[in-house]
Amino acid sequence: MIERNITKHFKTITAKLPYAYFIGLCLWIAFEGMLNGTLKSALVLVVCIPFVYQMKFESRALNIILGIVLLIWSVWMTLAYISDAAKITTINNRSLIFIFGGGALILFNFLASISILRKIKAGNTNSISIA
Repeated sequence: MIERNITKHFKTITAKLPYAYFIGLCLWIAFEGMLNGTLKSALVLVVCIPFVYQMKFESRALNIILGIVLLIWSVWMTLAYISDAAKITTINNRSLIFIFGGGALILFNFLASISILRKIKAGNTNSISIA
C-alpha cells in the first residue's frame, strides 16, 4: 500500500517536471536580465503563464502547442550552440563553461520538450516517462 502511494506521488511529480523546468528557465532569464539593467526581459515572465496553467489545469491542446514550439526551440538552440561552439579557437575556463553549461541546457530543453510530446502520445496527462 505504501509503495503504491509513493509510486503515484512520484508519477505526479515527474509529470510536472518539464513545466517546472521551463518556468525556472524563464524566471532565470528574466531576473538575469533585470540584474543587468534591461527591463525588457521582464516580458519573458509572460512566457511562464502557459506553463503555470499546465501545472494547475491539464490541457491537451496546450500540451500539443507547447510541445511543438519547445521542440522547434530546442532544435534552434542546438543549431545556435553548434554554430557558437565551432567558433571557439582556444580552450579556456570561459569556453569550457560554455561548452558544458550550454550542452546541459540544450540536453535538458530537448528532454523536457520530448517528455511533453510523449505525454500527448500516451494520451495520459498524469504521468510521463523519459526513457
